[in-house]
Amino acid sequence: MLNSIRWRITVTYFSLFLLTILLLSGVLSKVLENYFINNLTVSLTKEAIIAQQFIEGSYPANQQGLDALVKELGATISTRITIIDHTGRVISDSDEIALIMDNHLDRPEFIQALDGKIGSSTRFSTTINTTMTYVALPLTHKNEVVGAVRLSIPTDQIHSTLREINTILLFTFLLAILIFVILSLRLSSIISKPLEEVTRSATRIALGDLKHRIFTLAQGEIGQLEQAINFMAEKQQEKIAEIDDKKSKLEAVLSHMTSGIIVVNHKGSITLINHAAQALLGVKAHKVLDKSFQAVLRHGDILTDLNQVLQQGKVVTRDIYIENPTAKSLQLVMAPIYHDKVIWEGVLVLTDVTAIKELEKMRSQFVANVSHELRTPLTSIKGFVETLQSGMVTDQNTRERFLTIIASETERLSRLIEDILDLSKIEANKNKPQLDTILLDTIIDDTIHQLKDQADKAGLVISTSSSFDNIKVLATYDGLKQVLLNLLQNAINYTSPNGTIEVSVKEEPSHYIVAVKDTGVGIPAEDLPRVFERFYRADKARSREKGGTGLGLSIVKHLIESFGGSIWAESLEGKGSTFYFALRKPEDNC
Repeated sequence: MLNSIRWRITVTYFSLFLLTILLLSGVLSKVLENYFINNLTVSLTKEAIIAQQFIEGSYPANQQGLDALVKELGATISTRITIIDHTGRVISDSDEIALIMDNHLDRPEFIQALDGKIGSSTRFSTTINTTMTYVALPLTHKNEVVGAVRLSIPTDQIHSTLREINTILLFTFLLAILIFVILSLRLSSIISKPLEEVTRSATRIALGDLKHRIFTLAQGEIGQLEQAINFMAEKQQEKIAEIDDKKSKLEAVLSHMTSGIIVVNHKGSITLINHAAQALLGVKAHKVLDKSFQAVLRHGDILTDLNQVLQQGKVVTRDIYIENPTAKSLQLVMAPIYHDKVIWEGVLVLTDVTAIKELEKMRSQFVANVSHELRTPLTSIKGFVETLQSGMVTDQNTRERFLTIIASETERLSRLIEDILDLSKIEANKNKPQLDTILLDTIIDDTIHQLKDQADKAGLVISTSSSFDNIKVLATYDGLKQVLLNLLQNAINYTSPNGTIEVSVKEEPSHYIVAVKDTGVGIPAEDLPRVFERFYRADKARSREKGGTGLGLSIVKHLIESFGGSIWAESLEGKGSTFYFALRKPEDNC
């Protein structure tokens, strides 16, 4: 009750009014007091002038009759008269014995009179123990101030009058306060009733009754507030209807998606799972909601990937293999969900790629079979070329031209077959290879030495920009050498003479990053994301000219990933390219 707006308005108005009354009372009392004292001072001044004229004729020449004159004048005008010489000594006083009175040299009105001015003051008199109003005028003799005549009168009458006035004012103010309280209660009621109605309506709207509206006829700001709340309720009703519509559409989409959707919070607990995900994983929503996603999807590396998503905002893609409820291959994409630029949740998208994996397997087998079948005719072609080169063709120009073409195509087809076989072997090996601890300096030096002649012919020098001593990584020797050979051969093939090729290494807490950088032709931005695809060539004409098969980088990618690492590229067209691959440190070197 006391916290209601009606009482708060009443108390506020009453406090302001009371404070105003008190201030006005104080000011009015002081003004009246000053008014009466000023009038008294003016009256005393007039009487002092008359007394000054009488006394200056007898002082200081006739001091014997001065005391009688002072007492007679004081009795006549009913005012105390005091004569003071220039030293402050009291010569005569109409009411007191002059000889026993204190020296008045420090009295403010006397000091002013000695300066030839009219001195006045109101203060407490220790002689008669009451507040007095004083007026003093100078007494002159031969144009010199020789003393002062001072008139004084008690202010008791003034204070008595002021008390009577204050009593009247008090009753008047109490009556005004009573009237004000009644009016303020009425006014606060007028103001508070519409506000109370607004409050009740706003509460109903906040509790979900969005159809409720305020229909009072308030004017001014309160009326505007009512209109604003009605408008807010209308808009909120529209927004909620829109959200419900979007929710229905989203539920329909999620329900009919062939890909599984799982949403997890920052703690890794499942907050949403659609029908497709339930079917893929063989679970029921009511049993897994608010449970850890690991209880549903068990895989060693997913927890690490999810931490990268939730903590670093990365988008992680991984292929996983599950055996329950049935054996299948899944592609898992994990991405962050932001709320006000803060990672709030993570979404996991599961796609069944079992059929795709089977098709890839069939294709790999097909390529392996075709390559095997092509090996015999290629061997015959090479034998025929050797026969031609032995001199059996008499026309020299024709023989050399055809032999060069056949030899070049034979070598290219041979490399293609070898690459296809290598890629097939890597893809067919589902399990990770047995990794060894490899010294980077040994394998990099061997690879650079192996390619030295090829680099010299191309007018290039392969250099290293950092020390590789005692750097150990997890890989296989043959696989890592094949990676370096492919990357360095590509750098040689696509770098013009007098360019540079540089191999460097950078250490990270858990792995090393090896970089192969060249100043070659570079890769167009639109081609860069696809350079690791099989048979994809950014520069098809030059690739054919150099004998490229389009499988080298794909082989490199599969090898690096089989080592548990990753590979990526950066390039500017016309400026060169840099290929990076990350290899893990051995556990005893971490």
